[in-house]
Amino acid sequence: MNEAMEVLSAALVGAAIFGSFQLLVDGSWIRRVPIGFYPSWSDWRLRSIALRYGHRLSAVVEPNPSLVSRLIFMGWPGNTSESVWVFYRLLMATAFSLGALVTLVVFGRLGVGLDLVQALGVILLLGVAGWVRPTVSLRLSEDRERRTAVRGFPAFLDGLALSVQSGQSFSQAMVAAVSRMPRGASRRQSSRWVALMSEAVARLQARQPRAEVFQMLCERLPIPVMRQFASAVLTTEQSGGSLSKILRHQAQQARSQLAMEIERQAQEAPVKLLAPLMLCIFPCTFLVLLAPLSVRLMDFLA
Repeated sequence: MNEAMEVLSAALVGAAIFGSFQLLVDGSWIRRVPIGFYPSWSDWRLRSIALRYGHRLSAVVEPNPSLVSRLIFMGWPGNTSESVWVFYRLLMATAFSLGALVTLVVFGRLGVGLDLVQALGVILLLGVAGWVRPTVSLRLSEDRERRTAVRGFPAFLDGLALSVQSGQSFSQAMVAAVSRMPRGASRRQSSRWVALMSEAVARLQARQPRAEVFQMLCERLPIPVMRQFASAVLTTEQSGGSLSKILRHQAQQARSQLAMEIERQAQEAPVKLLAPLMLCIFPCTFLVLLAPLSVRLMDFLA
């Protein structure tokens, strides 16, 4: 009985700590609270601390420009570096471990405690979860933003082609096309790729060379449609061709690729449903069907 309670308490500790931090870090409800009421352990506070002190680890952290581009694309400030990201992960791991320690102390006060080895295992497990969680969250957020960009890019290309065809310059057409893109009800809900295109428009208006602007776009948003768009604009600028026709053709091609991707995902759905069917639905169905037959057979044999 005691061993069962220990295992149950360990599972409850892990689920409670991880679920609490998941709500605090990812919950959209906390963003509605004024900044002064943010908890000190929230993601906003950890990022602020990492941005302030994380640069001290620059001597021991290897440079990774692609990681910095990904972080800036996901909303981190321009002074973000690899050492800031490592320090942020260390802070997250420490926060998870401290949360586990506090919860274990509370459970010990209630009389449902763990021995030293089990407590250290739970703390270490939550620390590893805190260390891994930022990387997983960054990858998932990137995938979500890339899917959003792939879905919204055909409409952006159509608006840009229409503006160019009406006689506007490329910079003016970019301003008009970006202004028509949906930005969401709040800053948190807005698409990162739309903000990235707005930054590109600001750089073009500041007379920055187009090649550098499109290189920045391709580095921060590495999707095929962005690379095709940048290549088409730069090639047309050199050759003097019709940009509006090329943009309309790219918009149609992007829609065709999006439709093919949706069809591919629809075809993969039955394969992904096999595991839930085999593990959850089929056993329950067989249990309902075979249980009465088994009882009757046992009565008959008895």
